[in-house]
Amino acid sequence: MGGVLSSSNRLVLGLALLLGSGCQRALPVRLASEYHAAAIEKGALRERTDYSDPVLVDLRTILLTTEINESSSREIISKLLFLDSLSHQPIHLYLSTYGGFIKDAFSIIDVVETLESPVNTIGMGACYSGGALLLAAGTGTRSVMPNTTIVLHSPTPEGKTNPQLGALWLKINHDYLSRRTRLPAGKLPTQPDRRLVLSLPDALEFGLIDTIINPQNLPSNNPHADL
Repeated sequence: MGGVLSSSNRLVLGLALLLGSGCQRALPVRLASEYHAAAIEKGALRERTDYSDPVLVDLRTILLTTEINESSSREIISKLLFLDSLSHQPIHLYLSTYGGFIKDAFSIIDVVETLESPVNTIGMGACYSGGALLLAAGTGTRSVMPNTTIVLHSPTPEGKTNPQLGALWLKINHDYLSRRTRLPAGKLPTQPDRRLVLSLPDALEFGLIDTIINPQNLPSNNPHADL
């Protein structure tokens, strides 16, 4: 019985990822609610994730500010599944990363695109390579801070010695960008050492993002702003 995971199954899977593979053997015989309560009682979520700050849970916010690799993708996916199991309100994924491993970036992208909760992506600092791909993956609003830099380049698969694997990831990368953006095929880099640096207006024009956050339009927290 394939298809999209139910909310309860997402909760169980998300907690299993957060707590480690040693817990997975017990999943078939535990109700999601019991497993959730046990995890919270033991403080496992607080110890193993950034959700030691309950504000991030309340705000439904996830931060990715490191290399995209097996460890960080596992953490991001577990948080996405966990928040999606709690409700289907928007999730906010903040991104500042130089990228990393292409397979791990697309693991996160595939989960984002199958959640019932809309995922708002917010770029800040640097969104390079896999970070730019994740920025484009938002199923809600895709935004950037005004000083964000965006760089695309062709994927460099692990090993670098398998032409078939390289061609496959190149096709996946191009098909994805063709589906999620309006980037012309001729603009997409085809060699690992070729990069495409996008200004924010260009990223907006080509459909990689939906909006550029303007600080002037945000409410001021400065008590002296009107003095």
